[in-house]
Amino acid sequence: MKRWHAFQKFRIRNSLGTALLLIRLTCLLHGLVTPAGASGEAQTRVLTIYGMRKDIPAIEIIEKVLRKGLSDGLTGNLDHYSEYMDVPRSTRPDYQEALRDFLRRKYEHQEFNLIIPVGETAIEFVAQYGAELFPGSPVVFLGSGERETAALHLGPNATGVSPEMDMKSTLDLVLELQPGTKRVVVFSGASELDRYYERLARRQFQEFDGRLAFTYLCGLPLEDALKAAANLPHDSIIYFLTISEDGAGRRLIPREALEKMAPLANVPMYGWIETELDHGVLGGSLFSPEALAHQLAELALRVLRGEKPHDIGIIKGKANINLVDWRQLQRWGISEKKVPTGSVVRFKEPSFWERYKWHISGVLALCVLEALLISLLLVERAKVQRSTAALHESEERSRAILQAIPDLMYLFRADGVCLDFRAKNPGELWVPPEKLIGKNMREVLPSELAEEFTRCFRRALEANRPQSLEYNLEIDGEVHYYEARTVRSGGDKLLTIVRDVTSWRRAEKESQQLSTRLFGLQDSERQRISRELHDVTAQNLFVITINLARLRQSGVAPEIEKTLAECQTLCEQSLQEIRTISYRLQPPMLDQAGLVPAVQWFIDGFSKRSGMDVGLVVPHEIDPLPKEIGVNLFHVIQESLANAQRHSGSSTATVRLERQATQIVLQIKDQGRGIPGNPATAERDGVESGGVGIRGMKERLRQLGGRLEIESSEQGTTVLAILPLPAQQILSMSAGQGQGS
Repeated sequence: MKRWHAFQKFRIRNSLGTALLLIRLTCLLHGLVTPAGASGEAQTRVLTIYGMRKDIPAIEIIEKVLRKGLSDGLTGNLDHYSEYMDVPRSTRPDYQEALRDFLRRKYEHQEFNLIIPVGETAIEFVAQYGAELFPGSPVVFLGSGERETAALHLGPNATGVSPEMDMKSTLDLVLELQPGTKRVVVFSGASELDRYYERLARRQFQEFDGRLAFTYLCGLPLEDALKAAANLPHDSIIYFLTISEDGAGRRLIPREALEKMAPLANVPMYGWIETELDHGVLGGSLFSPEALAHQLAELALRVLRGEKPHDIGIIKGKANINLVDWRQLQRWGISEKKVPTGSVVRFKEPSFWERYKWHISGVLALCVLEALLISLLLVERAKVQRSTAALHESEERSRAILQAIPDLMYLFRADGVCLDFRAKNPGELWVPPEKLIGKNMREVLPSELAEEFTRCFRRALEANRPQSLEYNLEIDGEVHYYEARTVRSGGDKLLTIVRDVTSWRRAEKESQQLSTRLFGLQDSERQRISRELHDVTAQNLFVITINLARLRQSGVAPEIEKTLAECQTLCEQSLQEIRTISYRLQPPMLDQAGLVPAVQWFIDGFSKRSGMDVGLVVPHEIDPLPKEIGVNLFHVIQESLANAQRHSGSSTATVRLERQATQIVLQIKDQGRGIPGNPATAERDGVESGGVGIRGMKERLRQLGGRLEIESSEQGTTVLAILPLPAQQILSMSAGQGQGS
């Protein structure tokens, strides 16, 4: 068993040794061999050495900005290394020597194109050990103002940025914002770095002696500093320098000390470095590490591109910006109007308009859009009302004409003898009124007319049932219309009534022409409105939808994105409704594809909207048909299905289109409750859908020589529309059948 355990330990040691060997070989090969497919151009190697710990906010900002600036300037061809010194927290005297040995081992196979020391401690380290560790590498440093004496020992192959440490300008801002300030209480820490900044501040603040009284609370334990900050006179302000170590010897990040002091302070706090702004200070002329890092990156790129450091010299960096925290202004009741021109106000909470301007703009846009749509609908409604009023006016005028026509009537016996007559204008008679009674029909009427009526009467006598006849006669170049009708007059006696209906027929023809023109105008207006809705309104809605989608993709706030999504959905719904209305008014498919596809499209949409199951039956091929026939049949189908949906209560309906020898037959049938009363009542009352009822459908068909028949019962309603085909259509159909046979 002991041998077994010894063997296992040996195996484990062997495995670990083999793994370490493989790792070393991999690293060596990675450093010496260029991977397959990699660029042949060598990367630029840069080493940045920071004289402070990594978690200092200013160091974090400088590292981020410097790395990005170098990478962008070198188009990504950068191999960047960073090292951090923690001298303030190291108690060993040989710390820098140990760091030197560590860096020598770590980078013994590396050659750097540039060394960047940041801070006085890092500059001292590179001045002392740089020639040994990085022989021949140029140096670009970032100093700390008046303190960078070590930079003098870097030699001619070095240049750098030496910032101007301006602490006094913050006091100018204090006197602008709080002109009643009399005392400045300065808080600082106990470390060597803290004392350096304290000495610098004392020297610069001497310019304000006589105007402001200064109290320096430096090197206190943190608890005592917090108590002091909470009990200061109201004519005071706090100037926070830096606390990296308190009087009790505790190491701190300055920002942590600031965050503890800010809530307890009873007077406003000011500072001198930008990283303090979001952690309790009201503002100041703040030193910007970001701006300084940009200057450092630009200088480093100049050296990497070939400029000699000794030709450039040391650059004075200006990195102070007047910054104010809007939240602290509100906390201490200081008006934003006192902020000097050119200052930057940060963290300002947006106003109601700034916060919801996209919501408000979207709602206003929707309101305007809805107003436009409502206006369009009102305009269309007004047009429909005007068309309906014109139709009613035409009907009333026709009725008045019919009531006003001369009533010229003859009453004959079966043997053709005139028994009586009535006429509003006897002068129009061919025979004088006093000689009319007892005259034969041939003596009273023109011979052609008398012969035609006589034959009609004989047929009526032979069939033993009433008959009627219409006859037109051209007299003096004008066509006159007559109507003869046989009626029973007690027992088997037949009487013949003949009357001149010329005025009535002419009025009817005028009314028919007016109706034809009115329907034509209605169809043209429908087509124009449909085209404008489709080509203008729908396109505008489509563009609005695209713009809303682009706004959603531009990275707006979540609440704005939600509102934009709602607006986009509403626009898409409105676009769909506009397109549906446009197609229902005058579907372009009717002109492009013919009647049957247009009817099928309408039935599909109607079924979805109404929930009624409608079927289309077309036993034989229908199209092509003349445009006026297709348009009128389509409108009859629209009106009939709309009436069935509103009044029948039926859940199903059938539309049947059939082309016979000389005519087109359309049948719409439902299984509903039927028309209340009778179809004549429905025709008089009308069932409107777009302003046209049963009477309108009849008129549409009558102007084309067709007719409309309606049968209604408790088992349902059947609407039958019959239209004659034009002669050319009949001839072409006959020719087609002849070729087929």
